[in-house]
Amino acid sequence: MYKKFYLNIFILALISFVLIGSFNFIIDPYGLFRNFEKVGINQQKEGVRNKIRYVKSIQVLTQNPKTLIIASSRVHDGVNPESAMIPKTYKPVYNYGIPMIRIKEVKLFLLHALKSHNVKNVIIGLDFFMFNSKEKLNHELDPKIFDNKFQMLNLYIKPLISATALNDSIQTIKISHAYKDRKEFFANGYRPGSQVNFGLKNYEKLHNYMNWTFLSSRQTETLYYENYGLDEEVFSDFKEVIAICKKNHINLILYISPAHANLDGEGIVVSKNFALFEEWKRKITKISDDMKIPLWDFSGYNSITTEAVKTPMKNYWDSSHFTEKIGDLILAKILNNKDYISTVPISFGVKLTPETIESHLHQIKLDRQLYLKSNFHEINDLHSMYIKALNGAKQDPKEIEGMF
Repeated sequence: MYKKFYLNIFILALISFVLIGSFNFIIDPYGLFRNFEKVGINQQKEGVRNKIRYVKSIQVLTQNPKTLIIASSRVHDGVNPESAMIPKTYKPVYNYGIPMIRIKEVKLFLLHALKSHNVKNVIIGLDFFMFNSKEKLNHELDPKIFDNKFQMLNLYIKPLISATALNDSIQTIKISHAYKDRKEFFANGYRPGSQVNFGLKNYEKLHNYMNWTFLSSRQTETLYYENYGLDEEVFSDFKEVIAICKKNHINLILYISPAHANLDGEGIVVSKNFALFEEWKRKITKISDDMKIPLWDFSGYNSITTEAVKTPMKNYWDSSHFTEKIGDLILAKILNNKDYISTVPISFGVKLTPETIESHLHQIKLDRQLYLKSNFHEINDLHSMYIKALNGAKQDPKEIEGMF
């Protein structure tokens, strides 16, 4: 009698696992299988949103890319792996952009991706915040995602028969039905800014919300500019990233991302990090040159980064994230795409070397003075807001009301 009872329980459990696994496989909330996709049901892979590091650690291996573009959400949301700027010899390309990634994480994710043995090119978008010695790993990183022992668990168990996956499948259906025109997370790792900012109504408010986020001393999730430092370990990690590429005979290209001048300019100035910002550029320039790797700088006060903050904007979604159009300009410049390079403004993108770095930094200061002179009242208001944020003030809810 007991044997029959336990057998029935086992069969019931097995049927439940099969049904749940089949349901999760069809809905595919993490976009790992993509065997069935229908608008209004599962086109919006909502499960990816809070599990990007987990999803990308699996996706990058299943995609088996020839080229990786590694960086923060600035690349995740703004650089299309299918861009016409990228030569066919570089494809397939995987967008390995990960929100608030640190340079040590870049090293770990790169080593993980090289398990596919097909990577020939790596493009890395560098951000000042990636090198913050006060927070060398993002709190969302789970080192187990890099462990070979957990690959089967991560690919087949977690996304199919876990309670979390079931809940994420339900959320995927709900959001896909509610926003039928929204498709945010692609198989190639890309998350178009137009989909991230779906329904954006007020660019100015989103712009200032992001400014406040980077400068606020009330941040609890991750560190930005209010608490920043540099040390030798972060530069050692950077050297290791380059060494890994050279050891594996990978073509490596580096560039500094172009956040809006109000953030990676005035925000860095008001947070009293500008001297560190310059020192950071000097150090990564010397390291890159010593190791014979090209490094480009798209930041500063140029014709792209000083776009007037208004609704709508052509170059930016907010003060941190640029549009796909700007991502294309970056790719055209660093890949020397002769068909499109003439479309890139001359002031946008400077190749850094030890011989040119000081004149480049001096030019940025001159460009800043012109920018301040032309935008005196706006910059005064911006600085006042930054000081409030740095002093721990809470952002006025009215400042973000009606963004979307």
